[in-house]
Amino acid sequence: MIQGDSGLHIIPMGGVGDMGMNLMLYRYGDDYLMVDCGVRFPDAGSIGVEHLLPNLKTLRNLKGKLRAIVLTHGHEDHIGSLRWVLKELSVPVYGTPFTLGLVESRLREVNLPENPILREITPGDSLNVGPFDLSFFRVTHSIPDCVSVAVGTPEGVVFQTGDFKIDERPLDGEIFDREGFRSLGDRGVRLLLSDSTNASVPGRNLDEAEVAEHLEPAIAEWDGRVIVTLFSSNLYRISSLHKMAKKHGRALGLVGRSLHRYIQIGREHTSLDLPGPEDLFQLSELNAFDPSRVLILCTGSQAEPMSALFRASKKMHSSFILGEGDRLIFSSREIPGNSFKIGKMINDICRQGVDVLKGHHYKMHASGHAKADELKEVIELLRPKLFVPVHGEYAFLRDHIRLAEEVGVTNSRLIENGSVLKISGDEELVVAEVDSEPYVHDGGVCETATEMLLSERKRVAWNGVVDVHIVRRGAFDRRAYEVQLSSAALYVDSGRLLEQCQSHLTRFLKELDGDTVSDRVEELVNQEVRRFFRTRTTKRPVVFTNLVDMR
Repeated sequence: MIQGDSGLHIIPMGGVGDMGMNLMLYRYGDDYLMVDCGVRFPDAGSIGVEHLLPNLKTLRNLKGKLRAIVLTHGHEDHIGSLRWVLKELSVPVYGTPFTLGLVESRLREVNLPENPILREITPGDSLNVGPFDLSFFRVTHSIPDCVSVAVGTPEGVVFQTGDFKIDERPLDGEIFDREGFRSLGDRGVRLLLSDSTNASVPGRNLDEAEVAEHLEPAIAEWDGRVIVTLFSSNLYRISSLHKMAKKHGRALGLVGRSLHRYIQIGREHTSLDLPGPEDLFQLSELNAFDPSRVLILCTGSQAEPMSALFRASKKMHSSFILGEGDRLIFSSREIPGNSFKIGKMINDICRQGVDVLKGHHYKMHASGHAKADELKEVIELLRPKLFVPVHGEYAFLRDHIRLAEEVGVTNSRLIENGSVLKISGDEELVVAEVDSEPYVHDGGVCETATEMLLSERKRVAWNGVVDVHIVRRGAFDRRAYEVQLSSAALYVDSGRLLEQCQSHLTRFLKELDGDTVSDRVEELVNQEVRRFFRTRTTKRPVVFTNLVDMR
């Protein structure tokens, strides 16, 4: 990491310049603090990859120097990498009760070398971690029990919002701490790091109470089954739907294991009115109910291949079967990059006669991330000397800086993952870069994309593979070659192209000098095979050639 340099250093290892995998490092002297430790889910091009993680090699260098990990909330893009990071670094993890409940549930699934040290904090708490004085402020989001954190340092206060929006009527009564923000702003904030996800979206968000007001008639008026697909972590929405089910005499069912897990932890650690086992029917009992008296909550709003809704859309779910008379409400947003596969899933569902409503179009969903007017309000409350946008793609960061300028902030920096921002005295500048290339989790292995050969996987998927086995016989002046070819994931015209390529290679090899060394023969054969298929199919397959000399 950074050696022998004074001042405060701010080092984003994820979530700045891209979405997900949020992790921020603070360094003062030889002491480090980590805020959030998230995972990113891969796009369709990351073949075989299950998760993207922060660079574990860089984080290993913090052993003996990292004093604590602080969590702002319980979404996977803020806590999901703990299972790997805590294998490398055994340090205390601070979070709110609900957040730590989620962490504990996740960590039970893995074997850590030491029992995790989980320490609860609540908004209003203060604590000291090495040179860092931490204070926590209640914020609202799409998941309960969220905080922003103020990090007091010898170079001034750094305020990190985490993910937030300003919900005027939170269903759990835990209001956004405007007064705490304003009071801290009066005392002075050196640097503000603020969520930029919706910086490009004008206006303000709907609050959860208003979303419920739009959802209710869509459920009450429908004379058939109503299915609502949503994020499992949105317990506010689940609480509202639970109340609607009771009010309108609909039996409530859940489809998707993560819904059960979040609800159970929410019942233990929040004040929300959430359904218990006595309030829910089992999916095996579904046919016993009048369809007009049923409300189902399910996972799969992002068309995840193993989710309940996706499998039902393909008629592959044994007990969750869609059909005429059903209404499906998407009470969720489309995560960027998922639109195409969600659209395909919706088409499959509509073919089964289901009435589909995209909740975002009917005010039946609200983002958990502050829009432009909310972002400007936070900047005005805190009045930072320096502003750095985080949590968002590069374009979002730029738009957030424009918002800051509109409310009078003249000193901003745009940084990305791996940048090292130094604050010392009146100095504020990027002084270095650290390796922030994400690690990939694939099966039981975690390594960089380079080490995991992801680019080669993509090439194989796009171009296919040809395997060439050559037996060379005879002395130098009387060489004879036997050639066999096989292929995978490549169009070969029912084998005819392989036969033609085999004949081509046999002629090519006969024309080679008899004393050509084996490695050179394999190299030339690889080139010829790629050239052959490029001229006939436009593909450039990955070629594996094995030459065996038989004297």
